[in-house]
Amino acid sequence: MSKIYEWIKSGSTAVPNVLLTHYQELGISSDGFVLIVYLLSHIQTEDHDIMEQIATDLGWDISYVMEQLNQLEMRQYLTIELITNSEGKKIDHVTLRPLFEQLDQKFAQKSSVSAKTVTTDSNENIRIVSVFEREFGRVLTPLELETINQWIMLDSYPLDLILLALKEAVIHQALSLKYIDKILLAWDKKNIRTLHEAQQELRRFNDKKDTINVSNNEQSVEIPIVEWQ
Repeated sequence: MSKIYEWIKSGSTAVPNVLLTHYQELGISSDGFVLIVYLLSHIQTEDHDIMEQIATDLGWDISYVMEQLNQLEMRQYLTIELITNSEGKKIDHVTLRPLFEQLDQKFAQKSSVSAKTVTTDSNENIRIVSVFEREFGRVLTPLELETINQWIMLDSYPLDLILLALKEAVIHQALSLKYIDKILLAWDKKNIRTLHEAQQELRRFNDKKDTINVSNNEQSVEIPIVEWQ
């Protein structure tokens, strides 16, 4: 019989994508993540000492197992409870319920806020897309629409700032979202978050460029040599 089939029959462990993609944001180390996945695979285990089994299966010292468990418990990602098994013996039982409650609260709230923002600013979003399509002279692609949505929803760029970046792209005949994104990112790195601040930055940039151009022109001026007879 196929070994792979036997492995399939022995079961598998489902790891939620939200945990896989965000565990580092929660301050969970790589070993902490491995431990969480291990605990998920033994979520129904209550009849033996889980601590010793973790140490054996993961090849860790029992002291390191306790260290990792304590770190997760201190961050309130798990709870260690003393329960009585089927043999009447008191054993430690680990529950990950606190971790998933935090995940639910953290990312459900984010989704709720995003949904509220979309509803509130839907007319403004439609307007900004119309401006982009007018300047580009065509309908935006789904990928371009997603990029604009990310600027608004994830990066929280003000709409007037996005439109100013679009204006700069038009002036420089560089109609691409990559060019506009570079402008927005440059402003963001300088902590420029308002239209007024961005306009001031553009004036400083243009003044500096004009000064450099004048300097270069002066250096390149050829002085005619007049031969006196």
